[in-house]
Amino acid sequence: MNFDHVAISSTDIDESVRWYRQFLDDVEVLYQDDTWAFLKSGTVKFAFITPGQHPPHVAVRVETEAQEAFLAETFPKRKWKDHRDGSKSFYTKDNCGNIVEFIKYNDES
Repeated sequence: MNFDHVAISSTDIDESVRWYRQFLDDVEVLYQDDTWAFLKSGTVKFAFITPGQHPPHVAVRVETEAQEAFLAETFPKRKWKDHRDGSKSFYTKDNCGNIVEFIKYNDES
């Protein structure tokens, strides 16, 4: 598994995107609407989320059958949720209570 993105809370998505674009020269807006924005700077992706839309979290990309088997055994009751970009994910907490999103992409997303 590899790091995918970090998501932080924003009360104004447009303003958050504007603020980060002021000092990140290479920032690319991958997606943006009124409740969510997804940006990339270099190899790092990050999201701005409105309170109540998603919890602030770190996301880890699931890429192999062995990783999926580990998650199925470790979190047997978790259900994968489909996203608008074709990815699937579920949220859980780590051993210290931090929220982690496990995410997987299909070939088109």
